[in-house]
Amino acid sequence: MTLRRLLLRVLLAPAAALAACSGGEGAGVIWMGEAGAPRVLSFSERGEVAVAAEPPAIDAPVRAIAAGRDGAIVVLQETAGGAPPGVVLARSGARLATLDAADGTGAVLFPPVAQPWAAAEAADGRFWVTGRAAPAIFHPDGRLAGFAVPVTAATFGIAPLPDGRMLVTFGLNGVAAYAADGSSVEVLENALTAAPDWWGLDAVAARADGTVVVAVMHHGTSIHGGLVEAAVEPGRLAGRGDLGASVRLSTLPSALVLGDGLVLAGPSLGGAAPAACVERIAGDLSASHGCLAPGGHRGVARVR
Repeated sequence: MTLRRLLLRVLLAPAAALAACSGGEGAGVIWMGEAGAPRVLSFSERGEVAVAAEPPAIDAPVRAIAAGRDGAIVVLQETAGGAPPGVVLARSGARLATLDAADGTGAVLFPPVAQPWAAAEAADGRFWVTGRAAPAIFHPDGRLAGFAVPVTAATFGIAPLPDGRMLVTFGLNGVAAYAADGSSVEVLENALTAAPDWWGLDAVAARADGTVVVAVMHHGTSIHGGLVEAAVEPGRLAGRGDLGASVRLSTLPSALVLGDGLVLAGPSLGGAAPAACVERIAGDLSASHGCLAPGGHRGVARVR
């Protein structure tokens, strides 16, 4: 065991054990990227901490993580140095495939000014990657399958809904529901941010009952991120919770993992956002129980 791995176990095992004992994260291992590094850390329910993946399996600093139903995990990465937008890993950390970096004409999919933002697996097993106005859709083997129809600005958070649609946030305050194959899109009324101090959406995550949790930014006398429960209703995204009672987070989360009684919130990918950890949020979204582990992180996902 290398000195680095030993130090990770000593420093992070107490935090991982605390997260496991608190309950609510469900079965599986939690993966999160180490901010600024081509490295993914894993946290098991038994409190075991390890490096899940690093070079040569990963080429560049991690941005986001999405786990598929068949065990494949997509890790998005920084493209500024010429790296592909992501890789497909096995749970062992070995690379299975590399996401295409360009389309059939040779055009780069995610140039440095439009980095990949988030990923999610659709009902057909293909992975969607946001960061563009038209989300890119990839086959499980990394080949580009095509694009969803574009919205009017860059896309950010993404979550599959129980009915097969894909819920996506975009631009400053937009939200849209895509058909399962990406061939059509319905821009929804954003009924979450009617209050003038709340605007700006990022991460979304869906529950089995169809309700969703959405990351929203608060402006005004204090600037902070918050979380609210919502429902996708005909033509609109409607709030089910009280934004005023939301937990105050130092950044606007760019990743969410839902569990029974606990939500994991990954820090913002925004260039001006301060370095932050993955936070453990109460199931009612009212309070933070602190960092899942010390350090700065990028992306978070449950790997089963």
